[in-house]
Amino acid sequence: MIDKRLFKIANKNILFIQVLLKFLNLICSIINWLCISKIIANIIQNNKLNFNLIFIILVFTTIKIFIFKFNSKYTYLASANLRFELRNLIFKKAIELKNTNKQLSPSKLTQLASDGIEQLEIYYANFLPQLFYCLFASITIFITLSFFSFKPAFIMFICVPLIPVIIMGVMKIAKRILGKYWQDYMNLGEIFYENLQGLATLVSYGQDEFYHNEMNSLAEKFRKATMSLLAMQLNSIAIMDIISYSGAGLGIALALNKYGNHDISLNGLLMFIFLSIEFFLPMRLLGSLFHVAMNGISSCKFIFNYLDSTNKISYGDQKLINLTNIKTHNLNYTSQNFSLNNINIKLEKNKLTAIAGESGSGKSTLAKILTQQIHEPNSIFFNDIQIKNLNYKTIHTNVLYISNNDYIYNDSIRYNLTLNNNYSDEVLFNTLKKVNLLNKVNNLPNGLDTIISENATNFSGGEKQRLILARALLKQASFYVFDEITSGIDFESEKIIRQAIKNLAKEKIVVIISHRLYQLKDADIIYLLNKGSIVSSGSYSYLQNNSDLFNSYLEAEQNLLRKE
Repeated sequence: MIDKRLFKIANKNILFIQVLLKFLNLICSIINWLCISKIIANIIQNNKLNFNLIFIILVFTTIKIFIFKFNSKYTYLASANLRFELRNLIFKKAIELKNTNKQLSPSKLTQLASDGIEQLEIYYANFLPQLFYCLFASITIFITLSFFSFKPAFIMFICVPLIPVIIMGVMKIAKRILGKYWQDYMNLGEIFYENLQGLATLVSYGQDEFYHNEMNSLAEKFRKATMSLLAMQLNSIAIMDIISYSGAGLGIALALNKYGNHDISLNGLLMFIFLSIEFFLPMRLLGSLFHVAMNGISSCKFIFNYLDSTNKISYGDQKLINLTNIKTHNLNYTSQNFSLNNINIKLEKNKLTAIAGESGSGKSTLAKILTQQIHEPNSIFFNDIQIKNLNYKTIHTNVLYISNNDYIYNDSIRYNLTLNNNYSDEVLFNTLKKVNLLNKVNNLPNGLDTIISENATNFSGGEKQRLILARALLKQASFYVFDEITSGIDFESEKIIRQAIKNLAKEKIVVIISHRLYQLKDADIIYLLNKGSIVSSGSYSYLQNNSDLFNSYLEAEQNLLRKE
């Protein structure tokens, strides 16, 4: 019912305050019912109205109003803090597991960070406080009623535990349904997301109706599972109602019998009538939250299983002050159907380095390893320090991997450049000038605050890539890798981007990757990859004079350009 991992990140003080406020509210209710019962008893027996008791009722009713307001506030704080902490942890874990086989798909990650946390939030902010409160409420009311008559109080008290027994019994049955409930929900979202992304393709190939029917079938299966849970909850609530009303009725009947035998006062009888509902109401409310609790428990397990995932790579605590060189020493990497073999390269500040090779030779894989997009910390050295000894934040701060697939948000130009980092307009304009976008931005009606449409359709392909480059320049990283950033753009934009990268290489460690060899003429050194191995290295002119493989690539490229 309670996951200990949840309490490690949640604010336990807020939970304690919630339970305390509920308990104080109960005390105020008991005092009010005591005053009301005395007022009624006095009117019936003595035909007198006690205004002092009315004043006490008004005071404690006012206190109850303030308690309700404070309880609402702390319920919100409990859920807000939990949401923030969990989403922060999920975001950090997503970065840590980036490009590993333990990373969730975008749709599953979105569902986990939205619906999963929402379910867990209700579970923590509502169900758990009620659970702990119930333990105190029943005992407090039992003790209160025992002062008037022990036997009927005890009869009602022993009926109360039957409700959690029912809850636990239903939970055991529900586990069969809930075992795969969240997994099925996540899978359903993932399939919907994929079908939506590929909808145009499905329509083109006439398969949209088939996948539509398949989606309907999966949705119906999930609906039935949800209905089974709700039916189980409603049935359990009906049973709890029977126990609650039966226990209350039995307690009141015994109290009436005691009153008839003059073993209890009218005041005491009225207290049994008034508090009979209070006796069972907390546990009854707990039962009504059962469905929320079960969903919360399921999402809790899924969330913490994800947060407990590890890429089994640990980093050290050393920091970099001034990154001047990067090298690999006998780097080997093997994936399911690809490998890099014995890679030895050196990247230096103030030099432009290029990695060339045909498609599938390992260019992008090597680049992602160098920037730790793919984790391989043993064979890479920053300033002669083995990368596994460096602080991960230091690595993340100093390196930047830029590809032609970098994301442009459906937001303002300013946001896409800054991503909420703080840059002055002057800095933004100077950066836009470096990529020759300043005039375009100045000519737009809203300038930097112009909204970029989805997929940047109000920008050309070349302008989009230049915007990505401008964002990269703003970060002021020490090590840049540009992976096919000039792929598929116009000649003018390509020329602008190449010049900006050349200028950047005068101050930083810069690597460019391109399948177009003519784009590498400005490089100080080119590493030529073939089937996962470096077969040659040197300047563009050196490779022309000394590498048959380079020349064969170059000839094939020139033939292709002539055809274009």
